[in-house]
Amino acid sequence: MACDLKEMVLITGSKSGEVLVWKNVNFDNSWEALNNSSASIGNKYGQQAGTSNPWVLYREICDHEKMISSIFISEPMCMFATSSHDGSVNLYNLHKAKLLRTFKHTTLAPIYSVVLAQNPLATCAFFSREDHLWTAFSINGKLLTDIKSAGSPQEQA
Repeated sequence: MACDLKEMVLITGSKSGEVLVWKNVNFDNSWEALNNSSASIGNKYGQQAGTSNPWVLYREICDHEKMISSIFISEPMCMFATSSHDGSVNLYNLHKAKLLRTFKHTTLAPIYSVVLAQNPLATCAFFSREDHLWTAFSINGKLLTDIKSAGSPQEQA
């Protein structure tokens, strides 16, 4: 689960690989303009209009095949990333929840953590415990580097 600093957007992930993007109606009145399918999704999750709960389901995303392990929001980049045990990281536009790019671990090993950085280059980096490897890509999809974490079993041998 991740929330932006102003608590306008909340993003949750499930064991089945589903990602839910929630909008806080106290900050964004455009939720009223959501189409009927989004409203029916909200009802599916027990969401009721007119309650004191300010969170309204904005998007249901089913781009991963296994458990969501990490979610990272970068407000300055207007993006968020999700990582999964299916060996992939998905990069999305923060405001529209639109998929921009998918990054994959070379052996599809489960990914446990993802981060986004913008300086000196817009980067998506993720970590897998299986091989103790940090992998970094430019957000345009170019592989930048693979870095073994300190203390990995291969380095101790």
